[in-house]
Amino acid sequence: FQGDLSDWDLSPLYSQILKQGTLVVKGEGPWKISVSSDTGGYLAESDDHGYIPLGRSLHTPMTIIAQGGNRVNLSQGGVLLQGSGQMSVPITLEQPVVWSDEPLPQGRAYRSSISFVAYRD
Repeated sequence: FQGDLSDWDLSPLYSQILKQGTLVVKGEGPWKISVSSDTGGYLAESDDHGYIPLGRSLHTPMTIIAQGGNRVNLSQGGVLLQGSGQMSVPITLEQPVVWSDEPLPQGRAYRSSISFVAYRD
């Protein structure tokens, strides 16, 4: 994945927070790419040492959209894209924020690790 995912300004004033990037696939033959999250799709409270036990999470899961591919809700995960050979695909990460999502104290952030896994079709 190529793109900057740091320093999102999460605000309920905007209906969707979007980040753009490019997924670069260097493969031969037919393939599929699945996507999942280590937090069940919800950005979770963390600090410099990792996730906070019993910490807060955003109320709406993140969605990833691949141009020419699928729209995957990270709370479910799934196949984002299928193709063949090498390609660069624009993707969008979409994170809704609602008024009940709490601001975090200084030194804390909402985070999630997103995994893109390629496999032969």
